[in-house]
Amino acid sequence: MTNKLLATGIIQRIVGVKGNFILDKRGEEISMYEIFKVMEVTVKINCYLEGDDYCKCFETQNCSLRKFYFRLQSSLESMLKAIMIKDALNINK
Repeated sequence: MTNKLLATGIIQRIVGVKGNFILDKRGEEISMYEIFKVMEVTVKINCYLEGDDYCKCFETQNCSLRKFYFRLQSSLESMLKAIMIKDALNINK
């Protein structure tokens, strides 16, 4: 898990006897959306949003259920982008 965060520059490794991991950016510069994108296989809440192949009705432009999930997904992403890791973890109080 830490390798993914290292690769994307969210954290850095401190090498040595007292080695550890620290944030590579300030807590107010890292959104929870960034963390989810790195750590989760997908940030989509439903397979309908993964691609046209998942919509069983084959009416992706007119599918009411897909439109509902799209609005819900947009709201979730906006919320995650607005929450910084500092706020979520109470860092730098």
